[in-house]
Amino acid sequence: MSELTTLEISDDLVQNFSDGLISLSLIVQYVTKNQPLHFHHVSKVISYRTVDFMIIDENSRNNLELFSPLRSNQVSNQNKGTLINIIDHTQTAKGGRLIRQWLAYPSKNYSEIQRRLSLVEELLHFERIQE
Repeated sequence: MSELTTLEISDDLVQNFSDGLISLSLIVQYVTKNQPLHFHHVSKVISYRTVDFMIIDENSRNNLELFSPLRSNQVSNQNKGTLINIIDHTQTAKGGRLIRQWLAYPSKNYSEIQRRLSLVEELLHFERIQE
């Protein structure tokens, strides 16, 4: 069975609803015409606001060792010693991409942060029950 995905459109791109709807319509029309076999898996379109995410510059991302260690030449595994290596125990590629996106662009939305924390608590509770 094919995996369904969501096409995300930035609110910055869709500043005016009517202009955004026209733009989205043209994008969908173009992709459907030129890539019909590659577009059938999109199940819904959602918008997001870039102001809801923290932008971490490349220097900060490197210094925080989110995805690559500062001393990569001394480490045999390229991701060893990074935050992603420590916390990414996802079972699917889609889960891995989601956790990388959450690390690269952390949410500033309080309710979204609380929702994610609740999910982590549930996972930890479930893990303790299984032990």
